[in-house]
Parts: sequence; C-alpha cells; structure tokens
Amino acid sequence: MEIQIMEKFRNDTGDDLKRRLSDFLLHRYPMNAAKLVASDIRVSPDTAYKWVDGTAFPTRPDHLARMTAVYGRAFLDAVFVPIVQDHITLREARLEAQKRQIERDLQALDEDRRALSSRT
Repeated sequence: MEIQIMEKFRNDTGDDLKRRLSDFLLHRYPMNAAKLVASDIRVSPDTAYKWVDGTAFPTRPDHLARMTAVYGRAFLDAVFVPIVQDHITLREARLEAQKRQIERDLQALDEDRRALSSRT
C-alpha cells in the first residue's frame, strides 16, 4: 500500500502543481488572468496562458522568484505547502508501519525467549 501511495505522490505532483497554480491565478485574477499574469511576472502572454489554464508550470527560477515577490506567502501556501503536507503524511504512515513491524518483531522475540526459558 505504501508503495502505491508513494507512486501516486510522485506521479501526481506535477499535475497537482499545475492545477494549484492555475487555481491560485484564476482566484487572484477572475478576469483577464493571462494578460495580468504576463504583465505582473514579465512573461509572454502565451507562457502566462499555459500557467493559467493548467497546462504548464514555471520551471525558470526567475519566474518562480518573481511570483514569490509579487504574490508572497499566499502563492507559496497555495502551491507548495500541500507538497510538504503530503510528504509529512506519507512519512508518518511509513514510520507507523515500521513501528508496527518493530512491535511484532519484539513480540516474536519475547515469545522465543519464553519458549527457550520453559525448556531449561
């Protein structure tokens, strides 16, 4: 199950980033979003349109830096924080599974000790 969760996380992250960015931009600019994004971030209207319609995500560091400067914490929270939250949730699930396995191993060890001590 954990492997399936990790694969989903790896496969969905790109699409999720695009969707969250698109949602953020459309919420910020209900009208003329691509035109306004292009102006604010200093990119071509075509690039801005791809971000707004969710078909692309900025890959250039200067674009991401300008988005952070223009949109601030709201941009980071909307687009990137869910990745961190997902990572924490997955890590917690993995550690819980490891904890359960260690508890089973310790129980088996105790049973082996009891069986050994009953023979002596």
